[in-house]
Amino acid sequence: RKAEEEARKKAEAEAKRKKDMEALRDDALAYGEKAVNKYYKDKDAARSLLESALDKYKSMYKNVDKDIDVSGTKENYGCIQELVGITYYNEKAYKLAAPLIKAAAEEERPRALIYQAETYIRNRKGMPDTPGYLKDMLDKALADKDIFDDCPEELVKAYMTLAKIYRDGIGVKKNPEEMFRYYMKAAQMEEVEAFALVGQCYMYGEGVKKDGKRAFEWNEKAAQAGNDKGIRNYAVCFDFG
Repeated sequence: RKAEEEARKKAEAEAKRKKDMEALRDDALAYGEKAVNKYYKDKDAARSLLESALDKYKSMYKNVDKDIDVSGTKENYGCIQELVGITYYNEKAYKLAAPLIKAAAEEERPRALIYQAETYIRNRKGMPDTPGYLKDMLDKALADKDIFDDCPEELVKAYMTLAKIYRDGIGVKKNPEEMFRYYMKAAQMEEVEAFALVGQCYMYGEGVKKDGKRAFEWNEKAAQAGNDKGIRNYAVCFDFG
């Protein structure tokens, strides 16, 4: 009877442990889903929720036992890492952003891939030497453009980064035509910096046939928007007719 009683207590304790662990997992998931939903309604108001959700997930993964199935939390956790990482990145808190964006990019989350590529452009440290690595990363991110309907600025970021890759030959052969094509894509989405870069391409025949009239039009547009490069190029247009 003593052995049976000990076995019963052990089974009850195990059941309680498992129930508590599952509750920890479910609470993190529910809180995380709430934070993500809030983000797409009000980004500013969602910040503290996202950070709390990130902490809940970290605590859960640290404390939950290996026999508890947490596979259903991975998608939401990756989304939260991506969103918090992007928030920090846009605030120029790059050291805080870097590990979150990298983790989300490793899960091939499209927006994180774009920010990870730009991070490598800003700081080449740690970037793989694989030919075409950044281009492939961005191609993967842009495979489904519909996901950028709510964040077109990140689609623009991808185009500008691809233009830099082809301009400087980062992992690919330098290709002025592709550089110009991506600058134009960004300009068509009203990216002010791209106005000036398209204008510059037309001024000097970089990736496109020289066209003074178009150079003037694009640089005027950039200058009127207050872009420094556009103002400088606009002045050059007047200086040289």
